[in-house]
Amino acid sequence: MSPLSDANILRHQTEPKRVHGLDQTQEEAVSEQQVELEAANNYGGGEAVTALELLQREKECGSVTTFSSQLDRALKGGLPVGKVTEICGAPGVGKTQLW
Repeated sequence: MSPLSDANILRHQTEPKRVHGLDQTQEEAVSEQQVELEAANNYGGGEAVTALELLQREKECGSVTTFSSQLDRALKGGLPVGKVTEICGAPGVGKTQLW
């Protein structure tokens, strides 16, 4: 075996992909559609949300203060909760001190 096979990096698909509608019974097709519909309903699909509602949800989450008034002002209140914030800049400007 190769090192990649030993490390389980190369994986082979054991079953061929199925194409919707081909070689499916009606029960299988309906069952598959029900699973997809349930997944969409459970994971946020299908829910209409206005821009105002999104803005209100974002404001409800709040932010975390950095204890640097200038940085908090630049971030409009601190680091937003539930979002990824990337701090970048030239070497030696103090990015590491934020941790």
